[in-house]
Amino acid sequence: MRSRGADYSYSPPTPGGCEGGHSPFPVAPYPFNSTYDSLGIVGIGTWLAEHWFSLAQTLGIVAGFVVASRSLSLDSRCRRAELHFMMTTSHREIWEHYVNKPSLASTLDPARNIAVHPLLPSEERFVLLVLLHTATVFHAVELKALNQWPGWKADVKAFFSLPVPGAVARRFLQFQEPAFRVFLEDLLNLHDGQGD
Repeated sequence: MRSRGADYSYSPPTPGGCEGGHSPFPVAPYPFNSTYDSLGIVGIGTWLAEHWFSLAQTLGIVAGFVVASRSLSLDSRCRRAELHFMMTTSHREIWEHYVNKPSLASTLDPARNIAVHPLLPSEERFVLLVLLHTATVFHAVELKALNQWPGWKADVKAFFSLPVPGAVARRFLQFQEPAFRVFLEDLLNLHDGQGD
């Protein structure tokens, strides 16, 4: 039984009141860790609490730019593939004329004498189609919309160095875009009338 007037209120033991001279209970509030604070973590937490919305907006904008960049890259690759397919289709259609028309057989004759055997209208039309197609491919390569493949310049030179294609190229080259005209003149050595 408790005796009247006894004081039963709790008071923590003094540091020397336990074995070894240490109290099992802290006698003062837990001190703030200065090393923890030196990392700035508390300051970062405070800043995040105050600016979380602005940070979220910024991250959203950056993420949007990243997604847009990847989409543009994918779109660019798709367009290049589409352009390559279109060029291949055009090339095939042009050369189908040559395959399906026996009258064009002499167009690629390296021994053809234009003075003795003048150009036929069908031959001129065929070579003009090849010239225009070559100009289109040239501009696509210049704009980096189409990758330059090994041997394409040698292929162009071999074709337009033949008597019939060469004659047509000389006749219509003046109507071509300047950059392509210079390209073909350099390739065929046509400056100042050379290569005739």
